[in-house]
Amino acid sequence: MANHIKKIYFRFLFWLDGILPKHNIPVLLYHSISDDNSKMSVSPEKFEQQLIQLKKAGYKSISLAELKSCFDKNIFPTKRVMITFDDGFLDNYEIARPLLKQYGFGAVFFIAGKYIDSTADFCTNDIDRVKKMMSEDQLGDLSGNNLEVANHFFSHKILSDMDSDEIKNEYYTNRDKLLKIVGDIETLKYVAYPKNKKNNVASLLEKCGVLLAFGGRPGVVKQNSLRYDLPRIQVYNNDSINKFLAKLSPYYYFLPWIAFVIKQAIRSPWFYLLLVLALSRFAFFWLGLFGFPANASLVGDWWTLYGGDEINYFKSAKEIIDGDVISRARPIGFPLFLIPFIWFSYSVNFIDAFPLVSFVNGVVLYSVALVLIYFLAKEILGSKLKAYIVAVIFNIYPYLFYFLFKIFVRGNNIISPFVESRFRQLMFWHFGSDPLSIVLILASLLCFILIIRNKVNSIFIASIVGLMSSWSVIARLQNLIILPIFFLAFLLFRKIKLLKYFFIFSLLPLFLQLYFNFISQDSIFSTSYKLNGGSGSDIPIFSFSYIFRIVTYPLDYGAILLAPIIIILVLAVVGFYYLIKLNKKVGLFLFGYVILNLLFILFLEPTFRNPRYFLPVIPILIIVLYLPMDQLINKIILYVKSK
Repeated sequence: MANHIKKIYFRFLFWLDGILPKHNIPVLLYHSISDDNSKMSVSPEKFEQQLIQLKKAGYKSISLAELKSCFDKNIFPTKRVMITFDDGFLDNYEIARPLLKQYGFGAVFFIAGKYIDSTADFCTNDIDRVKKMMSEDQLGDLSGNNLEVANHFFSHKILSDMDSDEIKNEYYTNRDKLLKIVGDIETLKYVAYPKNKKNNVASLLEKCGVLLAFGGRPGVVKQNSLRYDLPRIQVYNNDSINKFLAKLSPYYYFLPWIAFVIKQAIRSPWFYLLLVLALSRFAFFWLGLFGFPANASLVGDWWTLYGGDEINYFKSAKEIIDGDVISRARPIGFPLFLIPFIWFSYSVNFIDAFPLVSFVNGVVLYSVALVLIYFLAKEILGSKLKAYIVAVIFNIYPYLFYFLFKIFVRGNNIISPFVESRFRQLMFWHFGSDPLSIVLILASLLCFILIIRNKVNSIFIASIVGLMSSWSVIARLQNLIILPIFFLAFLLFRKIKLLKYFFIFSLLPLFLQLYFNFISQDSIFSTSYKLNGGSGSDIPIFSFSYIFRIVTYPLDYGAILLAPIIIILVLAVVGFYYLIKLNKKVGLFLFGYVILNLLFILFLEPTFRNPRYFLPVIPILIIVLYLPMDQLINKIILYVKSK
């Protein structure tokens, strides 16, 4: 059973690698090519099979200098592989060398000079300790013909056990000895760490003139790999051919990476602090069910709790489940999301599904949004503490909205229902598309910021940004401005290659929406939204005059509301100044993101009737507003200390 699951998993990786190839270079790590049953050994027959499969798959060798050039030019090819051998065992010369030549592959041999023409005394296994190593003549013969000799430090000692002077001595002694043998100093500027152990030696090696350093951490070499900690793929004799080929794919390392991230996360106190925020969503939801702070139950019969939109979302999901044509060309992003919950709750009508969907929106998706905001703020502010404070503010800001109105604005038959219903919407308790769309937008923003900060530079991440941002649009059409914002940002930051994949994958959800539009209304551009202010209204949905409601609404319902609006505007200006000063690329991108979003939503008729239209910018504004507040607090603390 386990073998069948592995085969299915490997085939999935091959399929994924075929439809979404990533530009990276697998670096294979061998030690001995022998039948001696050592853990370090790969049999000659297995090694030959692997070379045959590499050739059949279209792989070609890449040299050390070519790999360095990939980093320098920031261009990584596909179907290139580097085969490396550590230590310098005699069988590398006698067995591996002829096979490499036969199948047209080059290789790199990392040699520890102390053990040339000796035995592998540094090994801990008795089988390995008696193995013979290559002689000087064999190493000299090995160098050239697409085979390279590189530096494995002189005595094969663990670098983390040495001080800086010892490490430099190990490097230079080995380099000078090998230089007399191979006569090429350039390849000797590339190193592999003995036993794959090292401390923080990157800056030291760079000063010594080392160009690239290879470790043993599993994975493939890609654009954002660290030059002095390049991953390599350890090859074992018991690796099946399918597993061997799967190891060449970057997707093979995704699940181990997830396991590593989880392991690291549960060791961090920030994991438990974020868990506290998630648990607080349960408490808030429970309080909401009992009418706090709003004076009504979540499952009441107010139109503000389930109006036409909510019923239509449910109806569309049921139509998809039943195989019927969606009526009125409604947005399909949220109805598709609803399908499993409707199935799970055996919902016949809207009310059946409401409690579960309300819980998923208000607890699960809000918790996901909090985690995303934390990581987004951490990338922007560079501090876990500051990021957590931002997440806390986002967790409670709907209460600030609610009590601001309740305390300072006189309630009436317009204001009271408005405040209570909008509070629930900001808490994500309603049966609406906003929670899903904001989670998708936050995830897209986080991925894009990682791209422009050069922490990731992969086609996969750019494709994910395209897919998620586009899905946020078909979940909520008012997010339409998101796609051109990302398109322009990719263009302005000169991520042209990634832009292509963003564009292609952003089309997939859009084409799906256009297809549903066509089968329901015989027009791909048909939509259930009309260019007026609502059902039976002649008010235009777009107007330049709507922006003045920032002033007229507070004057109509509570002039005191002008105070927080003015404060927010001033703090936002100062905050963006600090943000651009902190990180120019990120600051300019987020400034453009907020401004373009506001220029779009401020001219929509429903915006000032519903603050959830501001949801795409609220998390960013909280981060930006935090910056000047943080500066002010620090100055107050310094002033108090000085006194």
